[in-house]
Amino acid sequence: MATRIPSLVGRRAETEAIDDLLCPPDGHGGALVLRGEVGIGKTTLLAFARERGTEQGRRVLALTGVPSESGLPFAGLHRLLRPVLAGAGALAEPQRATLPAAVGLGDADRPEPFRIALAVLDLLAECAAIRPLLLLVDDVQWLDRATSDLLAFVARRLSCDPVVLLAAATQGETEQPLWEGVEELAVSPLDTGHAARLLDAGAPGLAPFVRARLLEEADGNPLALVELPLAARGLESLATIPRWLPLTVNLQRAFETRITDLPDTTRALLLAAALDAPAATGDVLAAATAVRGEPVTVDDLVPAVDAGLVCVDRHAIRFRHPILRSTVHHAATVVQRHATHTALAAVHADRPDLAIRHLAASTVGPDDAIAAGLEGDAARSLRSGAVAAAVGALELAAAFTRDARGRVELLLRSAELAVGLGRCDLLRRLVRTTEGLELNATDRARLLWIAESPAGRGGRAPAAVRSLLHTAERMRAGGETGLAVRLTSAAAGHLYRGNGDSGLHQEVLRAADRLAGERVARCATEDATMLLIAAQAAPVERGARVIEAARALARSTDDAAALHTTARALWCVGAPERADPLLTAAVERLRQQGRPALLAEALALRASGRVAMGRFDPARQDADEARRLAGETGWPEWEATALTVLGCAAAVHDDPGAARRLIDEAHAIAVRLDSPLLHATVRTARGMALSCAGEYAEAYAQLRRLTDPTDDDRHLMTALWAVGDLAEAAVHCGEQADAREVVERLEPSAVRTPAARVRLAARHARAVLADEDEAGAAFGSALAAVPAGWPLARARLQLAHGEWLRRRRRVLESRTPLRAARDTFDDLGAAAWGRRARQELEATGETGRHRAPRAAERLTPQELQIATLAADGLSNKEIGARLYVSHRTVSTHLSRIFPKLGVTSRHQLARFFPPENR
Repeated sequence: MATRIPSLVGRRAETEAIDDLLCPPDGHGGALVLRGEVGIGKTTLLAFARERGTEQGRRVLALTGVPSESGLPFAGLHRLLRPVLAGAGALAEPQRATLPAAVGLGDADRPEPFRIALAVLDLLAECAAIRPLLLLVDDVQWLDRATSDLLAFVARRLSCDPVVLLAAATQGETEQPLWEGVEELAVSPLDTGHAARLLDAGAPGLAPFVRARLLEEADGNPLALVELPLAARGLESLATIPRWLPLTVNLQRAFETRITDLPDTTRALLLAAALDAPAATGDVLAAATAVRGEPVTVDDLVPAVDAGLVCVDRHAIRFRHPILRSTVHHAATVVQRHATHTALAAVHADRPDLAIRHLAASTVGPDDAIAAGLEGDAARSLRSGAVAAAVGALELAAAFTRDARGRVELLLRSAELAVGLGRCDLLRRLVRTTEGLELNATDRARLLWIAESPAGRGGRAPAAVRSLLHTAERMRAGGETGLAVRLTSAAAGHLYRGNGDSGLHQEVLRAADRLAGERVARCATEDATMLLIAAQAAPVERGARVIEAARALARSTDDAAALHTTARALWCVGAPERADPLLTAAVERLRQQGRPALLAEALALRASGRVAMGRFDPARQDADEARRLAGETGWPEWEATALTVLGCAAAVHDDPGAARRLIDEAHAIAVRLDSPLLHATVRTARGMALSCAGEYAEAYAQLRRLTDPTDDDRHLMTALWAVGDLAEAAVHCGEQADAREVVERLEPSAVRTPAARVRLAARHARAVLADEDEAGAAFGSALAAVPAGWPLARARLQLAHGEWLRRRRRVLESRTPLRAARDTFDDLGAAAWGRRARQELEATGETGRHRAPRAAERLTPQELQIATLAADGLSNKEIGARLYVSHRTVSTHLSRIFPKLGVTSRHQLARFFPPENR
């Protein structure tokens, strides 16, 4: 029952302990104290106990401590026993008069505590003889001392009566037991998995980076996990999330109770620690001294330490829970915050990055000096790869600048940088903000490019393409060639993602040719963008030119953006083997620069190409990371691409259930984005997965739609890449005649480009669909033309050739290509095709050798990536920095990897993942 209550997620141990307490084998009573931080779920567990006790027929007496009554002796006892005090008349003398006197209901003097405690025990026993009792006491720390001591006395003496006492108290700094001799149960923060489950149950659909921050801030605290999302609306549109999150009234009240009674000097220290990112002890003391106007020492932190709010050493002051930082911030007045920021700016005078942020936080209204300082901060952030921080700094600088023209420029620069983050909500807000200012023609053109840049746009909007081309031409005529190149590239991207008419493609090519004719110096990135325009507007017609130019460009630059863009052009024309080394170089540089959105795109492209080439293990690693990064940065096109790669990998690994689930996820994104390219990518993956599962008729139906002129989601390049799969499915489901017509229609396009992926697919299709008297020669020609680096293409041809030979009763001949195919499939981890090769060999009378699972197949994609990096000698921290995860996450994964592979140390991983096998 407990696991069905969302607020009890992850509380199995605690609920089982409560059940044990309520159901003792001897039917007698007992006591238990729940200890934990504010909001950790103690009250929820008491509610669970009340529900359980009621189901058992117990009478429930409940009490919650309140600070206002903590100085009134036995005030809590009165509230707890009030429902049963009338039963005191049944007690023997002298207990009969003791209880009313204890709670002030008579004129008699208050008896001594021991007599009161015995009277309470007798009363509880009398009540329990009629009906078993459950006493629930929350917030024991706020009870008056007399009541707390009496309950401790009672708790130690409940073993002989059907009375259960369950109490809850907030854990302070001291680890001393609340009630000596009474069992305690620590209620710990939820682990990462259960915390995520609770957050998602109450706030589904959070932006991934907001979700990650809320999980970090909540730190496993259930109250925070429930309340933080209620106050977090709008965070997804910010470049960076503030260190101090907005809090609900409930959350602020829950954590603030431990702060309000602290001395003013202690609160000044806590505020300085909350506002300062490093919170170095010396800096915090210096700032508090400046604010208070008198010396402040470490001794002034003692009340906060005793309250369990912070821990202090000579290096830094650390809050025991992240929420406390936000609580302290919100509890202070605006004047107090400004004064503290001003003091911290002075303390950090030798750290311009910190000083300018504190100055900005302490200043109201325009200030050109602060605006200039924030521009400098943005430049420093960019040099260190912190693009999101640079976006936020430029936007804030715009708010401080007095010059209207400068404000527009700063906002446009901020938005242009934000394009690379892939955060659509942030981009939309920046565009809206900028649109409200006085813009010139160039400003509006830049804003148009920004608005049309997010991946996943386009495909069905010819008006957008014409608007981009019209604006690009005006910019070219006005001398803004670089901007014209970007606008034309956005138009070409619309077309490639769609299936528009050839007229628009020709318009884009003409615009690109005009730009190429301009006598202006272009940087490597602009040259690469010109290549991408040609690749996306005319991937077949200009494929050869793109491949040749890309080779020259790659030799002349090491710029990450230029390499990435050149690789995209090669990928678009169907040359993933040429794109792979450029993407590898770009990936390393993008990691160093901290550009997760572009990194997600590069990894997704590389993964897609590697699947096509049969490099399934590295493809799984790339796709898993790309999916995570694309989800975190809000880049759905590449998240869907990564999901299709993972689906294909699952299919060839002979896991049809996982393949279907992953491809269905990708399909949901494609539907949301309404992108023909994504729909075609999903259909290609689904066709491969269905073929691997032996469902050839359905596979053919999926792939056939790629070339149907009446289908809104047709896509020429994807059809050219998938025509080999279509032909193979056709052979197995009797659709050869229809497939031949498709191949004939595609043939003119296939022969016009030297792109390996297109040529290989066309040769495969021709071979498997060839007439009886031509098939042998067609297979021989296709196999001879397979270039190095395409082992999957060769093995699939060998499998198809062996199947063809066996069907023609050339049994002995068929074994040679079938064995070769089987061995290659085993090496690649392509279990589904390996199974087919074995079945064919067995049909020839040859007993196939057993295939043992490879090490990589025993691991999840992220485990495989971490194991590979660990085998290369990287430390946990180095792996975490590379993959944008914590070193603790890496350690957790390694603890799962070792037993799966039967190793006990990192250096043993090298024999499983040698560099030559990647």
